[in-house]
Amino acid sequence: MGKRGMQVHEITERPPKKAVIPRPEPAVELEEVEVDPAQPSRRVRIGVGLSEKLKGEITRVLQEHRLVFAWGPEDMPGVDRSVISHRLAVDPEHRPVVQKKRYLANDRREFVKKEVSTLLAAGHVREVKYPECRSLKAAETRYTALEKIVYALVVTVRKLAPYFQAHTVRVLTDQPLGSVLRNPSSSGRLVKWAVELTQYGIEYQPRPSIKGQALADFLVECTASEEEKESASESTSGEWWEMHADGASSRQHRGGGVVLITPEGFRLYYALRYLFPASNNEAEYEAVLNGLRLAKGLGIERLRVKTDSRLVVGQISGTCEAKNARMALYKECANKMLKGFEAYEIEYISRADNVEADILSKIAMEGVPDRLIKICQKEELSRPSVEEAPLDVQQVSIEGWNREKNPEMFWINDIRRFKETGELPADPSVAARVRRKAPSFRIVDGDLYKQSFGGPLLKCLLKPEAEKAFARKDTRPATFYTPVTTAIPFAKWGIDLLGPLPVAPGGLKFCVVAVDYFTKWVEAEPLATITEYQCRRFLWKKAMYELEDSEKSE
Repeated sequence: MGKRGMQVHEITERPPKKAVIPRPEPAVELEEVEVDPAQPSRRVRIGVGLSEKLKGEITRVLQEHRLVFAWGPEDMPGVDRSVISHRLAVDPEHRPVVQKKRYLANDRREFVKKEVSTLLAAGHVREVKYPECRSLKAAETRYTALEKIVYALVVTVRKLAPYFQAHTVRVLTDQPLGSVLRNPSSSGRLVKWAVELTQYGIEYQPRPSIKGQALADFLVECTASEEEKESASESTSGEWWEMHADGASSRQHRGGGVVLITPEGFRLYYALRYLFPASNNEAEYEAVLNGLRLAKGLGIERLRVKTDSRLVVGQISGTCEAKNARMALYKECANKMLKGFEAYEIEYISRADNVEADILSKIAMEGVPDRLIKICQKEELSRPSVEEAPLDVQQVSIEGWNREKNPEMFWINDIRRFKETGELPADPSVAARVRRKAPSFRIVDGDLYKQSFGGPLLKCLLKPEAEKAFARKDTRPATFYTPVTTAIPFAKWGIDLLGPLPVAPGGLKFCVVAVDYFTKWVEAEPLATITEYQCRRFLWKKAMYELEDSEKSE
């Protein structure tokens, strides 16, 4: 037999059908009894062959607990959503999309309507309405910019027809909508839209100066309301800062590292160098104490202290006893400083989680990494934190105490003494000068400040103090700077080309205009043709030089 006439038949065994499990039926006949006498339709079934006593007890129990039965959706208003709530697998960040209408058979449609109405009446479901956003279709995307503006106005009028019928509406625009809609030679769709818009009282006006609007927007964006200030103060009062501290000590060098982390995640780095001998435990304590000092200086109220020294954490928290007298002094000083915070926590962490503070503590031995050089603030400590500070005695030569040669050594004390006790210098001219200048100064926390006009208070310092305060430091601000896109936010120009206009002598039929939005300074020049060279020459000749001269003259 050839391959062409050969046929192959495959015989397989048909899988057996699964056995149908019969539905369980009651073993005896049933009868209905009333559960709620107020609603006789609510019944349950019990066996027929029960004794009267048992039947009465079962009926009584069912009637006492009739509220347990749910006869419909209206009987389950208080069920938790986690029990009966059906959640759709949708992404809440996506915009809802209107689905196509689906058609059901008559019997199914009636059943769905009945069930939905029942659930709505019971309060189990509710209808959600989403705002409809109209977008341009394929053909509408090819409209010109002017046609898109007119189309947007038409759509707005259709949606807000009662308002346009009751009021006169002014449309502010930089496009010539009025002349275009009144032009009979416009395109077909513009004429159709113009006819539709003529039945309303619409006035087309050019957009006014943005100078006042820019100022208003600037004030709105940069001025916080009282409610925002209160909410901001409430939100910031409960925010926690984190402090990571670590210390290191060797024969040649000793130091500490502190990392303060703001609630927003910004990091402040401090590297400490100890100029006094200290053990490793003392170096750890010094890092914690100086970190607390820095945190208090920043006005932090809630602080979480994290260090990799079990001894420091155990002694401060009270789980370990400070047997050494030196350690007892450090523990007492740390507890005293921690009481100055509104709330604090101290926690032990591993060295792997304290890498940055560990690096900062060893800068005296290994140097500062490149990524920390510009953002790390360095400080040298000449004495331990548990020792009292020596008196700061400033040696001044005899010539320095001469009022004529060194007057800055006296005027601060004269004004301070007059503000505190009302005492004036013996020299009448100096006393008059002090009395005249005193209202411009104020004493805050024992320091003398000069009140600037509309600005911050300016601290008064002696020459040595000023040299120390304004010495160059490799530091960084407490928070990141907010970049400003332009130095003068209102220094903007508008440049436009006009034409073709009626031909003037010299073949001039175009005009280039530049307007300073803030000062309203206008520069214009007629042109015969529009080229790149002429526009560039106009900008350099008119806009750049003459506008700059006008600002200088003003």
